[in-house]
Amino acid sequence: QQPDLELADSQKTALTPLADSLDAQGKTAIAEFQKRIEKAGANPDFAALFGGLRPTIEATQKSVRAALDRAKAVLTPEQWAKVPAEVKSPFGFGGQRRGPGGPGGPPPF
Repeated sequence: QQPDLELADSQKTALTPLADSLDAQGKTAIAEFQKRIEKAGANPDFAALFGGLRPTIEATQKSVRAALDRAKAVLTPEQWAKVPAEVKSPFGFGGQRRGPGGPGGPPPF
């Protein structure tokens, strides 16, 4: 269940393009992943595959972090406190990765 942040119209106006931009970037990243995975074939060299995906993954993570910083600047401290921890830190807590197997498991993408 999503928290009710009780956004003002001005906040919605500020956050909507940010969300739209992240959505578009995510779709582009997914398309790039799919293209590279399909190109790798049935028995890929996973080290080479991941190496090729790494720049896209890192750019996506950087964009998400920047968007979170911009969203935090739009929200009041009370609103930001209502944002779920997994949204605030989508790549894990304290540098640890989340995913199957818990901390240290596969990355969550």
